[in-house]
Amino acid sequence: MAQTRIWHRLLSALALALVCSAGWAGPLPSAPQWKDLSPAQQKVLAPLAHDFDTMGVTPRIKWAGIANRFATMTPDEQKRVQARMRAWTRLSPEERSKARSQYRRLRKLPGDQRPQLGKRWEEYKSLPATEKSRLRAPDPAPVERDRYQTIPRDWLAPPYLRPQRSAQPRKAS
Repeated sequence: MAQTRIWHRLLSALALALVCSAGWAGPLPSAPQWKDLSPAQQKVLAPLAHDFDTMGVTPRIKWAGIANRFATMTPDEQKRVQARMRAWTRLSPEERSKARSQYRRLRKLPGDQRPQLGKRWEEYKSLPATEKSRLRAPDPAPVERDRYQTIPRDWLAPPYLRPQRSAQPRKAS
């Protein structure tokens, strides 16, 4: 009987918590579909037209925000955004995933290392094409080691037959 009351109280508290949290959270933002965008937004986001409706909620909201700010950007910024959109649409899904993971990894770098990374990137861009291709090439095959290396004899013996490692002799009982 007492256990039933505890369960009822627990379930009531849980239901109350769920109702309260749903009221405080507010409505979830809805991601626009391509057809919901204004003509100006569609013009800005034209390189993404084919993939826009298949994107997740967050990227669609992000791109719609970029399209809204596009008119306030400088001409150089506008060109850069358009070029990056076109480059992004040409990437395969694997390349996009790799770019996302690399972006996350770079965001985690400490602030003092980011300028060094920029300098190294500029150095890389100034290299001749042959040197760049050499650096991009995968590492040569590792040296083949002997597959059947000898295993120490004491590893083959069961633990109870292995020699004692302590220098103290056992006490007789």
